[in-house]
Amino acid sequence: MKRLTLQKLNNHISDSCQIPPKLKALQITNPYAKILIEVDETGKIIDSMPVEASHTDLLESALSAVHEATFIPAVQDGVSVRSQATVYVNFYDVEQRI
Repeated sequence: MKRLTLQKLNNHISDSCQIPPKLKALQITNPYAKILIEVDETGKIIDSMPVEASHTDLLESALSAVHEATFIPAVQDGVSVRSQATVYVNFYDVEQRI
C-alpha cells in the first residue's frame, strides 16, 4: 500500500496499476489518469473526481488505486488540515516489464 503526503502539490501513484486487459491491444503510450482528491485532517479521502485520462476505461482502476492508497494529511502551522490535491496514476503492462 502506498503512503503519500499531501504536503506536496502533486502526488504520483507510480507503477501501481496494471493496464486493463481490454486496453492492451490499443498500445496506449504512457497510460495515466489524473484524479482530484479531497483529504480530511486524518488523511482519509472524503471526495474524489476524475479529471483526465489517456483513455476513459482507465478511470475505474485509477479511482480504486487512489482509494486504496494511504495519505498523510497536509500540515499548516503544525496542525493537520483538510486539503485538495491532484493524484496521477500511471499504468503499466505487466508483459512489458523486464
